[in-house]
Amino acid sequence: MYSYILLPGTHLVCLYVVPPIVEYFDSYVLKPFLPEMLNFIDRHQSRAVWNPFDYQALNTTVCGQYCVYSLLQRLKRKKTVQEWMLPFPPSPPLHQDCYIARWFLKKFHPPSHHYGQKCQCF
Repeated sequence: MYSYILLPGTHLVCLYVVPPIVEYFDSYVLKPFLPEMLNFIDRHQSRAVWNPFDYQALNTTVCGQYCVYSLLQRLKRKKTVQEWMLPFPPSPPLHQDCYIARWFLKKFHPPSHHYGQKCQCF
């Protein structure tokens, strides 16, 4: 979890460690850049892989839901971050955000006051 200095709020990312690889997922497709994260990768593993495409629109708050989806795909279906991305059609990030938002609501039924989704689904 980290905050961009120039932007409000917090952004969630996730790591899945499969020695000798660290799978890093960021819905904004940023590579690991925080010193703490880079030190962790250097200290524990030999290389990192990350998702090559951005998913999340800038004005939505679904980064945590993307992380949950990514980790569940990895743990339950044994899919790497490159493999689980395949079902996502090339579409605007807002459409993908809505897919993830609907999936998360259906799977976990969070109380509405804890869910800050801002996108309008089509």
